[in-house]
Amino acid sequence: MTLFVLAETSAGYALFKAKDKKLLKRDDLDEATSTAEGTCSLLKMKEFAKFDSAATALEEMAGLIEGKVTPMLSKLLDSIKDEKKATLAVADPKLGVYFHINT
Repeated sequence: MTLFVLAETSAGYALFKAKDKKLLKRDDLDEATSTAEGTCSLLKMKEFAKFDSAATALEEMAGLIEGKVTPMLSKLLDSIKDEKKATLAVADPKLGVYFHINT
């Protein structure tokens, strides 16, 4: 099973592929990701979708707050649809519920 991690930043969406499929079960995950080097040893960036403007960033974040998957985010996530047995980790509980219901 492949594990992907979605990160929402002020610059855009980042989609990472975990180097270890048991990443989320690690007891030391908080400590391991406390530095850039530690994070890089655990994750590899698969794709980055940059926001075109501050207005776009605001619209995207507003959609996330409402628990909606915007067309831009949907397009980014299309890149992992062909992965077999993929798991997507998200920090936002509303998005997690959306993906749980719609998969």
